[in-house]
Amino acid sequence: MSADRTPLQELYSEMLLAHAGAPRNPGPLPDATGSAHAVNPVCGDAVRIWARVSADGIVEAIRCEATGCALSKASASILTGALRGKSVADARAAIAGALGGILSGSAEALAPYG
Repeated sequence: MSADRTPLQELYSEMLLAHAGAPRNPGPLPDATGSAHAVNPVCGDAVRIWARVSADGIVEAIRCEATGCALSKASASILTGALRGKSVADARAAIAGALGGILSGSAEALAPYG
């Protein structure tokens, strides 16, 4: 650990780099029931998410594809881990929690998404 970085900063950096270098759940989901695509007009980063939601509202499968910076790639990867198996309502809450963890660098907020 460098002298000018806290353990939290070290962990946060390692987690982001791990997800950016080897994203979890990559690529399209052929039987998706929904998808979303967004492009950052400032930098050009793009993220596409595919999900299959069951009739009872559970995210059964989710995949992502991200191009651009490491943070974009890692964020998409972390979110797929956060949403699988959750109800749509719980998925919305998990999105807020995961994004909060990404933005703040909170090890506790990011721990469930490995």
